[in-house]
Amino acid sequence: MSLTIRTRVLLFALLSVLLSLSQTSLADYRIGPDDVLQISFWQQPTLNQTVTVRHDGKVTVSIIGEITAAGLTTAELGKKIGDRANYYDPSISQATVIVLAYNSQKVFINGQVSKPGAYAFEELPDVWNLIKEAGGVTNLADLSKVTLIRGTRDAGKIETLNIQALVAESRFDEIPKLYPGDIVEVPVMPGGLQGLGLPKTSQDRRNVVYITGAVARSGLLNIEEGMDVLEAIAMAGGTTPDADLTKVRVVTKHETYSSVMSFDLEEYASTGSPRRYQLSPEDAIVVPYRGGGMFGIGWSIFRDVVAVTASVISTVLLVDQLGKD
Repeated sequence: MSLTIRTRVLLFALLSVLLSLSQTSLADYRIGPDDVLQISFWQQPTLNQTVTVRHDGKVTVSIIGEITAAGLTTAELGKKIGDRANYYDPSISQATVIVLAYNSQKVFINGQVSKPGAYAFEELPDVWNLIKEAGGVTNLADLSKVTLIRGTRDAGKIETLNIQALVAESRFDEIPKLYPGDIVEVPVMPGGLQGLGLPKTSQDRRNVVYITGAVARSGLLNIEEGMDVLEAIAMAGGTTPDADLTKVRVVTKHETYSSVMSFDLEEYASTGSPRRYQLSPEDAIVVPYRGGGMFGIGWSIFRDVVAVTASVISTVLLVDQLGKD
């Protein structure tokens, strides 16, 4: 059964309302080159078509020819197409334009991320959200030295960002927003060290680090901004004579897992290499004993147990002697 003109008008009006409700966030979006558009004519669906905005900002619509699309909202372009189409076919009074691909809002991310490449958005994110959109980072990523190369706005300007610190300290307002053509580069950790993965914000973390092993005082240390591993060991009273500073480990927490990094602090103290590592809240520092195994940490525990046992035996003997007297 065919629909009456009145019914078709009501259905189209309802469709327009639904589209406007679902695309309220698109109202201010300005069409740009390389965007892919769907153009629909409800009175003449055979004229519906998909077009790509050329670099000159124009599209070619079959019924009207060339028309400038760049710089217009979808509503403005739809009205413009509808008005011109009405000149050629009076039965057409309205056209609807929908953006299928926001290719003019394209940014690029390279380096140590899971899915490098080009990404297009209706609303461009900041650097941190682009990294997450790219699937996060590899286990070799260094988020303390992320490079941002500007594309269209401030073209050629280069910024180096410590995303690791900004996110861990919840300073999200300091993470730069992206603009079309920007390039983000996530570098590899120097010296083959394992990266920290995606940082966890400091909101739910205690502002402490843990230190254990061959140090004078194992336990918790209050962390200060910029504190590195050597400074933490110094605050723990330094190392014991049998400490192995060539294999110091730092365990860093992530959302669902931890990563372990190994440092040769003897080399660092003499050459400054590898580069300085700044601690994050709830990092754990493990200073091993030289030799490891039964003659390392195991030997230390055994030595302490023997000392305590000897003390207890001496006390028992003394009490027994006093009882006899």
